[in-house]
Amino acid sequence: MSRRRLLLPALVVALFAASCPAALAAYGPLWSQPVAGAAQLVAGDSGVTVVFAVTDGAGSALVAQRYDRAGEPLAAEPTVLVGGISALSDWLATGGGAGDIVVAWKTGGVTAVQRIAASGAGVYDSVTVCSDAVVTALRGPGAAAAPVQLEPDGFGGVYVRLLATPSLASGDTLLAYVSPLGESALPNPGLAVGRGSVADMSCDDLGHLCVLLSAPGRSGVAAQRFAPDLKADWSEPFSPYNPLLAPPPATPQTPLGIVAAAAATIAWREGGTVKVQRFSAGGIRSWLRPAAVSASGAPLLAADAWGGCYLAEASGGGLRVQHIAEDGAPVGDPGGSVLPLSLAGADVIDLSWNRAGDLAVAYGDGAASAGVARMTYLGTWTSPALSPVPTGLGALGGDGAGGDYALGESTGARLWRLGESGAALTLRPRASALVYGEKVGVAGYLTAAGVPLAGKSVEVRSTNADGVTKTAATATTNGQGFYAATIAPEATAAWTAAADGPAGETIVSETFSDLRVAPEVSISLASHKAGGGYVEIFSGAVKPAHAGSRVLVQQRSGSSWRTLASGTLDGRSRYRVSWPLPLRTATYFFRTLLPAGAGDEAGVSPTARLRVVLNGGR
Repeated sequence: MSRRRLLLPALVVALFAASCPAALAAYGPLWSQPVAGAAQLVAGDSGVTVVFAVTDGAGSALVAQRYDRAGEPLAAEPTVLVGGISALSDWLATGGGAGDIVVAWKTGGVTAVQRIAASGAGVYDSVTVCSDAVVTALRGPGAAAAPVQLEPDGFGGVYVRLLATPSLASGDTLLAYVSPLGESALPNPGLAVGRGSVADMSCDDLGHLCVLLSAPGRSGVAAQRFAPDLKADWSEPFSPYNPLLAPPPATPQTPLGIVAAAAATIAWREGGTVKVQRFSAGGIRSWLRPAAVSASGAPLLAADAWGGCYLAEASGGGLRVQHIAEDGAPVGDPGGSVLPLSLAGADVIDLSWNRAGDLAVAYGDGAASAGVARMTYLGTWTSPALSPVPTGLGALGGDGAGGDYALGESTGARLWRLGESGAALTLRPRASALVYGEKVGVAGYLTAAGVPLAGKSVEVRSTNADGVTKTAATATTNGQGFYAATIAPEATAAWTAAADGPAGETIVSETFSDLRVAPEVSISLASHKAGGGYVEIFSGAVKPAHAGSRVLVQQRSGSSWRTLASGTLDGRSRYRVSWPLPLRTATYFFRTLLPAGAGDEAGVSPTARLRVVLNGGR
């Protein structure tokens, strides 16, 4: 999930006024460990591995130090992953599943890949995926290629993106794939990507590779999907714009990133706007037009675990995160969720996210201040800001149980685990407002000092204005302490989740009081002749029952609504209201409003359209 590398020494916790309500569980450091030198982070569901390079008179080696969730080293000394490397240049590491590590490195003009089991034994011998000699034959004298990105397929295999130099107008990317057992999809040097260069890549849930293409090789961004044999799944790269609509203006498109799961989401900058488009596994655009947000720089892209995405950037000395839902609509404030930090020259360094929809943001100012802050799906900053001293943060990676690992890459750097302290249960709804009868998903994690509690029953409860509490849904935590449920709120209430802790005690989540439920209001129109004119009859019903309440029938006038008539809901919560229809040709737009009452939200019907043509019927 991480896209960039970083730094960090010792952390000091600093609570900023705008960061979190006191009632929310405290996300912060659970432990830290010193790490050696420049390193890369491989986060897993059962622990974390720090991979680094060491060099002596005999050459170089890639070594790994593994830690369990409690921060305990799994071996007294680092494990040698690959030894005896002469003239080590570029290298990368990622997870291979079940605690395995996959590394790619370049030495002597050759890039190789190897998978190493958690025991330290090689799953397969090194596999050559690309050599400069073959790249030179392919692209001409002086050409070379270096690995720039590894992407695990989720099943033990790995994709390798290599950047070929010098640049050519036909595209600069080579792709390789090595199976879980060490079989290369294509001979050296892999697939020479045409019709654009791969700017970023991400695997979907099926282990296929989704890539973001851009210049050189094409004038605008596009998406393509590859199978593990590196054959394109789609007949051609797909533009984020629907070809049936007007083409976009001739504005340069700068790629920002791609994330994939059930679908693939791409982001790019186009002039003064950042745009986003989502593609299905079949290459179908999810949205008729790309979603667009304002952003001052090049925000980092992350998934939200529910089909949408986050865009995070530094703004005004703090952080700003804009959230786009699966349907392309903004979540929360369209301007984004802002966390003031009072940092000069702040920058977003890395992102991490979990299945409940939480987003962790690593930030820094490039000098002596940096940290991690966490935001929920609905845009609430739930944690204090964590400030390392005296340099900054490095990489973030999810721990699988709702927390994160953070890593530095300088002398004296440390590895940190961040999560909920003590026994904690989180509750994360996916909406803050809905209409009666609609359902909404909720999710969260149950942990004790960062250790996930598996197999525990979680009750999601509502407490109404009269103090009556009832259970709306139940779910069972999985091996990572994660649970998910669906609720159908009947009225605005305070929501909590509850579960048994490790000693049988009851753990209750933070209270969520911002889920507003509006009544469902319907409207129907019917015209009747009355004397020398016509009367329009408005009828409908309100759910849940609000017998005796007053409803207002309103007509749209410009950008506002004015009340035409009112009525009272009968014993079956139905209404019937009449209005003399003016004898003129016109188009009207009507709605029915149930005003807010004591403990009730306002309810609004869909808008109904009426076209009147004088002497021409209706």
